[in-house]
Amino acid sequence: MSEQVSLTIIAICMILITLAIVVVSIALIMLALRVRKSVATLTNRAQPLITQATDVAKTANDIAQKVKAGTEGIVDKTERTVEDITRRVHTTTNIVQESISPPMITLASVVTGVSRGLEVLTQMRKRGGDGRHAH
Repeated sequence: MSEQVSLTIIAICMILITLAIVVVSIALIMLALRVRKSVATLTNRAQPLITQATDVAKTANDIAQKVKAGTEGIVDKTERTVEDITRRVHTTTNIVQESISPPMITLASVVTGVSRGLEVLTQMRKRGGDGRHAH
């Protein structure tokens, strides 16, 4: 083969390779444009959802803050109520001990005395009623 034919074949191959590269480049550019358009469409569709999600998150945060504040108030009131009830129970217990204990001691003493007196009377009757031993 002659040099001329070889150079012609190489030139034709180079032209074909260049055409192939141009076609692939055009295809890639078109694909990139389609992807860009799809991304823009998806972004436009997603934007309202993102906005709604942001609004929902803000609302949830506001509600959480209000619940937290309300809960803290309830806890404070509960603590004060428990302290008040505890104080009243202690006061009532002290009053009951101071007002009921002395009469109960006196009553217990009277009951013990009466019981002992009845015991003595019962023993006296068994002995004959006058304090002497029965024969």
